[in-house]
Amino acid sequence: MEIHILEAGTFMTRGEEMFCGLENVDWQKHYAPEKNGLCLWAMRCLLIIDEDRKILIDTGPGTKLNQQTIDDYHIAGTHLLEKAMAEKNIAFDDISHVILSHLHFDHCGGSTIVSDNGEIVPAFRNAKIFISKKQWNYALSPVESDKESYRKIDFIPLKKSNRIIFVEHEHEILPNISVKFVDGHTPGQMIPFIKRKKETIVFAADLLPSAAHIEKNYIMSYDLSPQKSNREKRAFLNEAVKNNYKIIFQHDKEVYSSSLSKIIQFGSGFRIIKQCLSS
Repeated sequence: MEIHILEAGTFMTRGEEMFCGLENVDWQKHYAPEKNGLCLWAMRCLLIIDEDRKILIDTGPGTKLNQQTIDDYHIAGTHLLEKAMAEKNIAFDDISHVILSHLHFDHCGGSTIVSDNGEIVPAFRNAKIFISKKQWNYALSPVESDKESYRKIDFIPLKKSNRIIFVEHEHEILPNISVKFVDGHTPGQMIPFIKRKKETIVFAADLLPSAAHIEKNYIMSYDLSPQKSNREKRAFLNEAVKNNYKIIFQHDKEVYSSSLSKIIQFGSGFRIIKQCLSS
């Protein structure tokens, strides 16, 4: 099995939005802002090549974004996913399966493209697409505070193509790949667990968007249920330490992945030592 971390662009937000309810002096110890209080964040996908399967986890924001969204989130590099795949000699049509952690535009926007005749169509024409049924149902009618994160042009055309496999319970959806659900960030967010020989690799998505979010009570203002999000994160971190998971951080600008063997546990929380995390 080959596993490749692919860049799909960057965005910027105010630190207070990614570290909700915290004093600047606290979160800035772990994640330094760029300028004017804005922090730079990555948007990453995972490419898995396992025998004849070519699997993409999340698809980035894609290239259909309107200028207002680009300006609001300071989005750049949306062309990078196609470039990164080409460097691995993988074309969009080579992808056999897509796993979408959830349907926020920065995670699933690249799932559809504008065709030559102006129609919105699936970007990965030969891929079966795994989507949480609970997340799909929510995305059709999200709460008002969450609406701008969902764009139906990113996922409705997938249903019309009859390529979707709705996932309704935690299980192994493909050989060596299983999923678990968490609901704090958004209902039915799907977290992939990849088995490779003796190691388990977890694509943490927005359960743990950056290494800094390992800290207790470090949650995002985008989390719909902050207390539930924090409980889910603590349970996952305890499990990750116990089983020595390797975690892929989807949004951290510096830390791509790490095991938690270098994290010092104290009390009911964790203290992160970033220089120990391996890129």
